[in-house]
Amino acid sequence: MGLDLYCNEQSEKCSYPFVQTIRILLLRGLLKHVTTNLPGESEIITYLKSLDKNEEVQYQNFNANVEKKLAVYKLQGFSSFIWHSDCDSFLSAYEAEKFMETWKLTHASMDKSIKWEKEVDDDEDDKDDDDDDENDENDKDDDAKYDEFYFQTVFDESIQSGDLIHFC
Repeated sequence: MGLDLYCNEQSEKCSYPFVQTIRILLLRGLLKHVTTNLPGESEIITYLKSLDKNEEVQYQNFNANVEKKLAVYKLQGFSSFIWHSDCDSFLSAYEAEKFMETWKLTHASMDKSIKWEKEVDDDEDDKDDDDDDENDENDKDDDAKYDEFYFQTVFDESIQSGDLIHFC
């Protein structure tokens, strides 16, 4: 028995325990990102730590004010997935878009078990900077691979189509 996420023809399956693991790993990756990039945000750091105990999300520690602070840094996108009840049946395209916005900022801090590794075609980037050989080495490192979220094909379909992501 598990959980299916789908939007139009795109779908992914996982077990209920893995959904809970994904939520914890998103919180841990977010904490790592904030600790590294926003070390002065002690309230956010303390809050994120309070949400992860014994491999379970501590839902009772939800704090709307700190969630608003995350939004200032465009880091609130995971909230709709983390706080989403599997019985709620869907996420909106807007929520998927905000999730992916946060993922793009934080994916380097995320555990490998919630990522798909994908080769990226960087031909389009090369069109604009053919004369800029000095930065080519850096571009190769940045563009060689991009870590996709485990459910990214479903989220991308929702964003592109404007349709809901269904949980069943």
